[in-house]
Amino acid sequence: MYIAIEGLKGTGKSTLVGLLQSWLTTKGIDFDLLCPDQPMANDHWLEQKALLPQFAERDEFRELLHNTRATYHKQRVNFKKRVVIGDQSIFSHLVERWHRVAELGMKNYVHQVYRREYHLPWPDHVIMLSMPIRELYDRLTTLQGNQEHEIETSELYQHLMADHHALIELEENAMFLGYGHVQWHHANANQPFHDLVECIGSYIMKQLNHHQDNSQNHKNCAL
Repeated sequence: MYIAIEGLKGTGKSTLVGLLQSWLTTKGIDFDLLCPDQPMANDHWLEQKALLPQFAERDEFRELLHNTRATYHKQRVNFKKRVVIGDQSIFSHLVERWHRVAELGMKNYVHQVYRREYHLPWPDHVIMLSMPIRELYDRLTTLQGNQEHEIETSELYQHLMADHHALIELEENAMFLGYGHVQWHHANANQPFHDLVECIGSYIMKQLNHHQDNSQNHKNCAL
């Protein structure tokens, strides 16, 4: 079973995944971790080039880098374990260039990305960390030490809104876009991590038990 943690920048995905690893370990669950956007080995030639502005700022290079990272990490994951936890997934890659939908059409765009990233499977479950955009914006600008007065016109706010709408469209059009088997769940990211980990961890355990019993019916955790 492959469960991906998704959400906008700043919602705490990586922190949550780190805490979930500890939680699952204490429960004796055999799991693996897939982080398709993490850097590869420092001496990898693409990572070396990514340090140079003339490459890092080029969209074609960034696309190649992300595809190569995804392949690199997927090949190191053991999908025979009881559960694979993903810190982001192919959906993050789809969101990153969602503006291409206007030119290519939603279905063509998604199929194009999937063909390039066939090595990344669709998750069985996506747990979306959610919080109000204004609160997320305030969190990010506070961390950056940069308070904006004109929120709606700031580049960061517009970027967050665009990604938010892209995630909504990806979920709402799942059947049309070819990954209707993916189950989507939403978790309130604006709560103590201890409570969030307990809720999501309990949900994972419930899904593992159902999977082991070969049951197709389930009740959603109150995420």
